[in-house]
Amino acid sequence: MHDSPRPDGIGDSDAGRDPIRAARSEAEQGGVEPPAPAAIGERAGDTIDRYKLLQELGEGGMGTVWMAEQREPVVRRVALKIIKLGMDTREVVVRFEAERQALALMDHPHIAKVLDGGATRSGRPYFVMELVKGTPITEYCDTARAGLRERLELFVKVCEAVQHAHQKGVIHRDLKPGNVLVTLHDGVPVPKVIDFGIAKATSAELTQKTMFTQHAQMLGTPEYMAPEQAELSGLDIDTRADVYSLGVLLYELLTGTRPFDIREVLERGFDELLRTIREDDPERPSTRVSTMGAKASPVAAGRQVNVENLSKRLRGDLDWVVMKALEKDRNRRYESASGFGADVARFLRDEPVLAAPPGGVYRLRKFVRRRKKTVVAVTTIAFLLVGGSIGTGVGWWNTQRANEALSEALEAKDDALAEKDDALAEEERQRGLAQESAARAREAEQEALARADELERVTAFQSSQLAELDVALMGIRLRRSLLDAVPDDQREALSAGLAPVNFSTIALRALEQNLFERTVEAIDAQFATQPLIRARLLATLVSTLQALGLPEAAGAPARRALDIRRAELGDAHPATLESLYQLGRQLYDEGRFEEAETALRGALDGLRRLHGDDQLETLGPLVNLGNVLQAQGRYDEAVLLFEEVAEVRRRLLGDEDPQTARSVDILGTLLRSVGRLDEAEPLLREALDVRRRQLGDEHRDTLSSFLHLGGLLQAQGHLDLAEPYFQQALDGRRRLLGDEHPETLKAINNLGGLYHAQGRLDLAEAHFREAMEGWRRILGDEHPQTLKAMNNVGAVLGPLGRLEESEVLLRQALEGWRHTLGDDHPDTLLAIDNFGYLMEQQGRLDEADPFYREAIEGRRRALGDDHPHTLASITNLAFLRQAQGRLEEAEPLYREALEGRRRVLGEEHPKTLASIHYLAVLYEAQGRLDLAETYYREAIDGRRRVLGDEHPQTLESIRRLTELDERR
Repeated sequence: MHDSPRPDGIGDSDAGRDPIRAARSEAEQGGVEPPAPAAIGERAGDTIDRYKLLQELGEGGMGTVWMAEQREPVVRRVALKIIKLGMDTREVVVRFEAERQALALMDHPHIAKVLDGGATRSGRPYFVMELVKGTPITEYCDTARAGLRERLELFVKVCEAVQHAHQKGVIHRDLKPGNVLVTLHDGVPVPKVIDFGIAKATSAELTQKTMFTQHAQMLGTPEYMAPEQAELSGLDIDTRADVYSLGVLLYELLTGTRPFDIREVLERGFDELLRTIREDDPERPSTRVSTMGAKASPVAAGRQVNVENLSKRLRGDLDWVVMKALEKDRNRRYESASGFGADVARFLRDEPVLAAPPGGVYRLRKFVRRRKKTVVAVTTIAFLLVGGSIGTGVGWWNTQRANEALSEALEAKDDALAEKDDALAEEERQRGLAQESAARAREAEQEALARADELERVTAFQSSQLAELDVALMGIRLRRSLLDAVPDDQREALSAGLAPVNFSTIALRALEQNLFERTVEAIDAQFATQPLIRARLLATLVSTLQALGLPEAAGAPARRALDIRRAELGDAHPATLESLYQLGRQLYDEGRFEEAETALRGALDGLRRLHGDDQLETLGPLVNLGNVLQAQGRYDEAVLLFEEVAEVRRRLLGDEDPQTARSVDILGTLLRSVGRLDEAEPLLREALDVRRRQLGDEHRDTLSSFLHLGGLLQAQGHLDLAEPYFQQALDGRRRLLGDEHPETLKAINNLGGLYHAQGRLDLAEAHFREAMEGWRRILGDEHPQTLKAMNNVGAVLGPLGRLEESEVLLRQALEGWRHTLGDDHPDTLLAIDNFGYLMEQQGRLDEADPFYREAIEGRRRALGDDHPHTLASITNLAFLRQAQGRLEEAEPLYREALEGRRRVLGEEHPKTLASIHYLAVLYEAQGRLDLAETYYREAIDGRRRVLGDEHPQTLESIRRLTELDERR
């Protein structure tokens, strides 16, 4: 019976026990559309074209900036900015290209210059800028103890740089000290504006592609953000947003503080932060200094004056200039950055500033200040003419006294007028506030609704960012940071001690406890009397939790959102159907497949009534319903659904759209898994070709297609043809994601499975071990992925004759699954089945018996009688009975498996054909040769049609029939 290996897989298949099927995730098999993983970026020492990366300087939302060494045609240090791995969405790439184009448009001594640009081998764009070795402008001024004049002169140059960008059609949108650096050229401080990472086009096109900002995205730094940026209302942002940010920067340069203490405001919540930016007026700079108490002394000393003089210097002109730039209504701000800078320059020249309230006395005072020597001289002449007869000496003395008195009088009048101007301005401001308050009172209801909309948009934006987190990568980085924190001689011991720890779970639990649980509490507290708003926010939260793989946390809010919407809106409302769809996904994640099917079908039917059958809005429930049917072993039904998804996307999006390619790839992978190999091949090749054209060879979706097509070729028996596809997928994932990313470890495992099928057992062991050690490092010893990898290593050691090692690993995997997942979990039952096979390999047939029977009973309970896994365990027990010589007991088991496979998988599935072959072998052993011949011929005919003439399984059936004929 064991003169040829069982060909179909380890544990879950009845022959050969190929470990690849046991360990491959749903994302690799098809039916699940996994989120894109993040990735590990470049390292110091890497080379990009002619640039060698030396040191990471900083990291933003979409790109990383490196200090690099240019090799040719000149050798110099530069700054190289490259888009982050895993951030290559269309919008981010467009924004990144916009920044590159924005900088290329500009040529100004106070803006960092673009020197070069290009793309990496994987197609990610980068650009090269001059390396600005400077410090933030506020830090430079404080360190240099720069006086007010020097600070203002630097600021005027910054305004000129920003104006240049505006003239080129570019709004910076994130002006702050960290983006305005000061460097010394021949001892002279020179400001440089950097980081146009969220720059926005005005009139000129930054790129030929469309660049937009989603309504919910709050781009910028809150402390320096204009009120209209905090609106999140879709109001177009223009150059006056930069004017506001410059006003905050000037406020900080003058007073050492920012207009608002954001940390204090944030303690009262994110809504309060947005409201403060939009509505509250800050103190005037002079008022801020005079009310700072003990903190004011070092601030004044850093500007080379005392506190009283600093407040006096700020009062009046500088107060007016700063507060005009910080107006909530952008129509009352300076029209341009150049206008702002020009007004500061007027102050430096003692000319009247445009921000001042109108008045002739003010202009006279500024004239006297600007031409003080001339005024003194004229006054002297007048006194000399009037008092000439008295005598030169006395006249001159009196004139000097008069001049001093005039100066003192002008100063006193100056202060008095400034106070009067302040009072008038304050009176005008209070009238404006009263009018605004009355308007707000009239619009209270609309404002409450707008606030809810704002919160939903902010929550949606934050959720979209959180949903893109790669939790496995967070775990990898957390573990590395711990190991990097200890001396080298302690690292190995610490690494061993951390082996049982799943750092990805720690990262997830930290998010759950510190963010998501508080979010639920905040939603309940703030919207207790607004159920529909509460339901909307709960639904947004559920989407995030499901994307992150936190079904336990998502269950309660999903059910509450659905209950609220049903009560408030009824069953047929689109929002209710959205929540019903979410609940279906939740039930699928919980393994409650029948309930999930009911919920998803209800959502699908309702959405079809609203939108029609062939609309993109119906595809989410349709895809997830297909996943449910696949999990239940109802493959033919699942195929029909995924065919429908692919057809709708072809019609609405076109054949070349990446979403269409994903649906085609999933359908092809599912067809492969149900044995319809000839139908699967053109689909998988089409998906790969489209992805190579649209996304490039190193995109993660393309790499998945390489893996899936390799799996098909392996299933067809073309093992040598499959190998380069598996190898390309693995090599690409190593480059793109790193050696320890989960997707890389899956590719390592799958290549190990191919080597096992080829009989290259040493290579198979090496790859399975690499996968096992990688999972151990990132997920710990008892994570299901680690246990699956351990199972695979144990399974390949048996054929290598290392049965004791095999038993240790398989027993450890089994015990881990029992402890972690329970006795009836599918993975535990897989391990039980595999352990029975190990006992059988060792000739311990009686010990194998209880493991096989436990696997069958558990799978009947958990999966049902006709599930393919249940039928595989029944086949394995039939093998055991035949090996024990209990042939009569084996026959009904083989027949049950064959009949079940015909019902579930169809007449021509490879496993159905395998069951026909097994019955032929049994009948031959019983001496029922005519019956054996009939079944051999049926197996041969089917295998030729499905697998081809040269497939090992076809050749095995032919060999057995030939030997049977020779015996007769």
